[in-house]
Amino acid sequence: MIHALRTPFVCKGDNGRWQPNYSSLGGYLASGAISNAYYPQSNRGPGLVFSTALVDVGASMANGLIQEFVLRKLTPSVKRQPQLEAGGN
Repeated sequence: MIHALRTPFVCKGDNGRWQPNYSSLGGYLASGAISNAYYPQSNRGPGLVFSTALVDVGASMANGLIQEFVLRKLTPSVKRQPQLEAGGN
């Protein structure tokens, strides 16, 4: 469960070590900033950016939990796909 909840914040890098998940965190902030454009001028601001980013983080955490615990219960006969080697097909 901890792994599913921390994936928006931490990931394995190309070097195989755990590191901050900059791409996800930056993406959440960017989507929050873009959503600012759809609101009237009086409702825009950093609060909207960060609240949208937090909703995205929460959705990603919920998605990780659903994939880990719910979908595996619903599809027990599906075999796991083998991991591809780096640089291979």
